[in-house]
Amino acid sequence: MAAVRAPRRPPIDMGMLDPAKYGAAAAGDTAAKGRLVSEGAVQDFSKTPASTELSIANSEESITLPVMVATTVWDVKEMLCERLGIETNVLHFYTKQGCYVREQQDCEEIRRKVT
Repeated sequence: MAAVRAPRRPPIDMGMLDPAKYGAAAAGDTAAKGRLVSEGAVQDFSKTPASTELSIANSEESITLPVMVATTVWDVKEMLCERLGIETNVLHFYTKQGCYVREQQDCEEIRRKVT
């Protein structure tokens, strides 16, 4: 029996307001696909270049990846899993937020320092 593979990427609007109910998408504008839609405005996701430092927990090893501001955790997981030949559910990304360390969800933008 073939292994079931996870979808390529979670929906863009996962965890956000349903964009189909707001702005241009509600009026039937199909050009709004892949964009952030809000009352009266359509915005493209940010394509500003950035870099993310990934490090292995309890290790000195780290790698810096060039990303865009709007790159999600899922995008980085997919890229790493393709290169390493592992499943996406094996990787977990943690980031420091204030005095706490929390796991990043797949639909979130990737932070700049991740363990």
